[in-house]
Amino acid sequence: MFNPAKEVPSLELCKRLRVLGFPQEGGGWYYDISWYPPWVGLAFVENPPNDLFFRTCFIKAPTCRELGEWLPPINDTAYPFCIKLPRGFEWYVECVEDNEKRIKAKGLADTEPNARAEMLIWLVENGFVKFQSTEGAREE
Repeated sequence: MFNPAKEVPSLELCKRLRVLGFPQEGGGWYYDISWYPPWVGLAFVENPPNDLFFRTCFIKAPTCRELGEWLPPINDTAYPFCIKLPRGFEWYVECVEDNEKRIKAKGLADTEPNARAEMLIWLVENGFVKFQSTEGAREE
């Protein structure tokens, strides 16, 4: 059975991505935080409205594929994503400095979407990736 909660990062990571500028437009999965008392659910929204209520109460929940579109390609200077099992999902960012590979950051997450989100957050916070307002765009 398909469970969208296993396909997208946690609400907390999605909140951090939104604060960093991850595009919030376009169809896909969103966390709905509009209920009172506080209740959070995932909703698939095909054509999200561009109004204040939606922008305030819905947070984009990107899938692994959507997160992967923002990750830098593997090349000579950065090997940005690695998953190791069975301990969980381990990620690292490795850069080449002075002709030597050096790990700049690493982490361990409980799911692949969380690992990708954590790595993308690190890359944005450290200036390796910049979000653009158009959906699916990536600065290389």
